[in-house]
Amino acid sequence: MKMVLLYIAGPYSASTQAGIEENVKAAQKLGAEVMTAFPGKVLSVVPHSIGKGLEDRGDYKFWCAATLELMKRCHGVVLRRNWHNSPGSLGEVDAALRLRMPIVVESENLFADLQHAFGGTL
Repeated sequence: MKMVLLYIAGPYSASTQAGIEENVKAAQKLGAEVMTAFPGKVLSVVPHSIGKGLEDRGDYKFWCAATLELMKRCHGVVLRRNWHNSPGSLGEVDAALRLRMPIVVESENLFADLQHAFGGTL
């Protein structure tokens, strides 16, 4: 079975550095939970971590375009509960819908929902 790449989407930006750190940690935690639930089968792609320390290498538009390009290479999208609070996540959901990618929202049933979205193959 091939490795399934799941893009973790949710807010990155915040009004304070502490808020950004909180968003990064929450995305990393969700990504780790998904990988733990499906060991050896899933790689969580957490864009919040990829640009860490490189934020000054591009403006907001650059990072939205870059992470959207990364998302397109994944097999599905996992949305944090508060994804709708993020303009970037709204754009990612729109693109994922156009690409007909499986989208699953963080919930108590996340792992069952992921299994269902991937036809029980995880």
